[in-house]
Amino acid sequence: MPESSSAPVAVTGLGCICPLGNTPESAYSAYARGETGIHLLTQPWAESLRSRLGGLVSLDVVSELGDYMLSRLDRYSQLALLASRQAWQASGLSASGLALDRLAVVMATGIGGVNTMLDQHHRLISGAKRLHPLGIAMAMPNAATAQISMEIGACGGAHAPVSACAGGAEAIAWGLMLLEARKVDAVLVGGAESVIHALAIRGFSEMRALSSRLDDPASACRPFAADREGFVLSEGAGAIVLERLEDARARHADVQALLLGAGMTSDAHHLATPHPEGMHAARAITLALQDAGLVPQDVDFVSAHATGTRIGDLAEARAIETVFGAYSDHLWVTAPKGGLGHLLGGAGAVESILTIKALQAGVVPASVNAIPIDPEIRLNIPTSSEPHLAHRSERYAIKNTFGFGGHNVSLVWASV
Repeated sequence: MPESSSAPVAVTGLGCICPLGNTPESAYSAYARGETGIHLLTQPWAESLRSRLGGLVSLDVVSELGDYMLSRLDRYSQLALLASRQAWQASGLSASGLALDRLAVVMATGIGGVNTMLDQHHRLISGAKRLHPLGIAMAMPNAATAQISMEIGACGGAHAPVSACAGGAEAIAWGLMLLEARKVDAVLVGGAESVIHALAIRGFSEMRALSSRLDDPASACRPFAADREGFVLSEGAGAIVLERLEDARARHADVQALLLGAGMTSDAHHLATPHPEGMHAARAITLALQDAGLVPQDVDFVSAHATGTRIGDLAEARAIETVFGAYSDHLWVTAPKGGLGHLLGGAGAVESILTIKALQAGVVPASVNAIPIDPEIRLNIPTSSEPHLAHRSERYAIKNTFGFGGHNVSLVWASV
């Protein structure tokens, strides 16, 4: 165990619903096989869009939640709740006697209930006599957090970071800090998003942030590739139950991984563009390593944020090179979004779950669609096979997540 600044935190529950699968296991299996959840959108509202691509969840949400809950939750909250149910059940905490005022929820989103807001606006301008009485509450960015806290009875705090694409990872960092400060004894953390709608797609498209490779949706999102042109929006949610390792062991919980550290910084540079040199992203990675008590040479692989944009991928590559220096030649860097797409506020949570599963399996999944690798990006990026990690008692991975507005979050995960 490294000499960190605080006691390690255990992962005792995982929940995941995303375009690659509706459980952590199925999502990771598809990720490891190099499959894609990205498809051409065929809905009538998408016909006129320049970028008609998206990653949709296949789960039958209606049968899972029922009409009553569906009518009271925006889709992003529906996905967050279902992922949280998976994680909460897996943790076994409901039967542990945990005091509910020592249990918290931190569920992030980048945009929140935009589908509800747009639906209510459409009803308004169409002359509807009544709007949904809970429409505003359903659209709030903290709606998912509130619903989850009610479901599991968490009275130790309900928090909702809204930090764009870094939100899911920031929620995990908040959970770590709450446990380190002993404010709570367990916390359900994660992120969720569902904004595959004409407004969101058109908005991101106007920024030239989206891929428009309509002829081959499976290869549309190309992180680190020389011919990358943008990301693909996806929907989904990830949830993780965290508790202090000492408490998890005391109740004989199934510890799936360790969260050892987090680093958070801000670029203070531009509303939608990262600092081109990645200087503060590099500092977030360094802070996370320091928090975990590790040095760069301890890290087995980095799960990159890498969305497939020209500036963003290059800035992150420079940040990684800055931190790891000559060791970059021995470090694997993989990018999940080639097959997963970009879940915005849900990305950091879902991709952390994929990172945990990779640590458990002892392999680094290949980066889908990364060939040909940009010659300016001098990193070890697996593109066709899964490199096996060293056989040792603990393996370490960095998960990077960066967001519009200059939010930078890096997390350190360890195998057990």
